[in-house]
Amino acid sequence: MYKSHKNHVGVDMRRKWWAAVAAAAVVAVVPWLDFAISVADRPIRIRTVIAHRGNGFGKPENTVAAIEAAAKNGFPVEVDVQLSRDNIPHLLHDSTLDRTTSCTGLIADTDAADLALCGVDTLADAIATGATLELDLKVFDAAMITAIKKTMADAKIPPERIIIYASTKSTTVVDTIAAEFSDNVIMWSVEDTAQAKTVWKRFERAKDMYAVDVHTLWANPTLMRWITSRTKQLNVYHATRRWMLAGMPVTHVEVDSPLTFESTNPSPAMPELVYRASAVGLIVALAVGWALRGWAKPQAAYNLIKM
Repeated sequence: MYKSHKNHVGVDMRRKWWAAVAAAAVVAVVPWLDFAISVADRPIRIRTVIAHRGNGFGKPENTVAAIEAAAKNGFPVEVDVQLSRDNIPHLLHDSTLDRTTSCTGLIADTDAADLALCGVDTLADAIATGATLELDLKVFDAAMITAIKKTMADAKIPPERIIIYASTKSTTVVDTIAAEFSDNVIMWSVEDTAQAKTVWKRFERAKDMYAVDVHTLWANPTLMRWITSRTKQLNVYHATRRWMLAGMPVTHVEVDSPLTFESTNPSPAMPELVYRASAVGLIVALAVGWALRGWAKPQAAYNLIKM
């Protein structure tokens, strides 16, 4: 009797374990399936692959050499922009010179002449390459905006060749960016639906786009559904493999290895992904049914009690 009871408990625990696994699978699949169905009629084509900091061509990041190599292969380039002490826009990601140059110290404490000796290129140098640039401005203040606009005006660069990557932490910043860079494409980076709605008030559908990282793309279907119901333009960054974007309505992607990203191949059609997701849902449902089989057998429960 004891052995029979022990075996029954073991089977019962295994069923609970499988049920927990199946439930976790449902939780993982259902939100994505809901999103997939909601955007099933929207085209999926990665039209533009952007070289993140000019990476992927064997050149140092955020340099004219990297920009030229990427542009030669047909890619726009994302660059980080910081101001020197004398308010000249330079290409540098970090606030200090230590990681990417042989110099040390804060870029904000260093003049342009000294930065040149450290090998830090200017935004004017980057514009002179003729490449299309996405500018990630590390600070959005009056000095930065004035310096950027002056550099673009001096270079007489067409506005379509400069994309402004913009963080959207406050309404004031959104209003300032929209007003100051009204002629340029603005890539609005958002993390949640509240930020997306704040941006939408100043969003120009003819030229602007939203931007999210790959984690947000998959973890926030509500945000993705909200964005894709309003615009066909969506940029994703931090994606290392193309399969990470499979089935998603992505038009632009920012990567470190653009040549190996298979940029010429279109993404799968959304209906195909919906069918696949439906198949997964069916399999999960069958798994749940199998895991729960026998739980609703009163006779088995009665026999166990009787023993």
